[in-house]
Order: sequence, then C-alpha cells, then structure tokens
Amino acid sequence: MRRLGLLLAASMPTLAVAQQAPAPDATPAAPAAQDEGNSDEPDIIVTGQRNLPGAVIGDIPPDQQLGPADIRSYGVSTVADLLAELAPQTTSGRGSGGAPVVLLNGRRISSFAEIRDLPTEAIQRVDLLRQDV
Repeated sequence: MRRLGLLLAASMPTLAVAQQAPAPDATPAAPAAQDEGNSDEPDIIVTGQRNLPGAVIGDIPPDQQLGPADIRSYGVSTVADLLAELAPQTTSGRGSGGAPVVLLNGRRISSFAEIRDLPTEAIQRVDLLRQDV
C-alpha cells in the first residue's frame, strides 16, 4: 500500500509537465456593435407565463372550495383533521374509490404525510377537484 502511494506521488510531477499551454488566438475579438438609438425598428416585447409546479392547468372549477372562515367552522386544528372531516364529502359516488385532487393554497398535494401536522391557520384556501382531473 505504501509502495502504491510513493508511485502515485512520483508520477504527479510528470503529469504536470506533460500538459500543454493553450495557444493564444491570432485574431483580435471584434468590438461589440454600438447601439445608436436611431433604429427605425420597433421594440420587441416578450411576455410569458410561468405555471407553478403542482398547479392545475386549465379552467377546471373545483367541486368544493374552502376559505379560512370555512376551515375554522369545522373546528379542526390540523390538516389531517380537516381532511378527515372532508372525507365523506370527497368520496366518489361512482364506486371507483379514487381520492380527489386536493389543492392547498393553489398547490397540488401529493403526499399527506408532509402536511398532516400543518396548522389550519397556515391555510388560505383548499380546493377539491374530481378524481379524474
């Protein structure tokens, strides 16, 4: 093991000597074009829209939307308690048994484990959508 370490230490200077320096460019860089401000072309304005991760894209109205007053009326202290209270209202009547899509403050919830201890005071809005969204 010690012999391998000595061999590696001895070969390092050879690797450093074997490298070549990059050749300098023979042509100088072209100067950047100056904006004179006298152009007859109109300004181009680019606008875009950023979709938030987990947001539902489109005009799908929620089956049920709860605001802060509605959430307080249930008398629960955590999101887990709120979802337990909402369970009878969110089950499917078609017998498929799928869970509805839940948006918490506009963001889709994929795992209830990460939000179950969240206090209800931190919730501005809960949207419940059909399970087939």
